[in-house]
Amino acid sequence: MLGFGVAGNVRARPGGFDVANILIVDDDPAVQLTIRLLLERAGHHVTAAGDGRKGLRRNSMPAPAADDGTIDVA
Repeated sequence: MLGFGVAGNVRARPGGFDVANILIVDDDPAVQLTIRLLLERAGHHVTAAGDGRKGLRRNSMPAPAADDGTIDVA
C-alpha cells in the first residue's frame, strides 16, 4: 500500500481532530472494507474503488475530491 495526501483541504472538527475525504484504491474487497471501517470509525469520509481508473473517476466526480488516499501497488 502506498499513501498520498494533499494538504489544505482537511477540515478540523470539534476536539481538534481533522476530518478528511479519503479514497481507497484496492482490488481486494476485504482490504477495502477493513480500511474503510477503520477510517470511518475515526470520523473520516471514505470512498473506495477497485482499480486505478475507477479511483481517478471517483476522485474527479462532483463530490468532494479526496484529501488523502491509500493505493494498492502490489
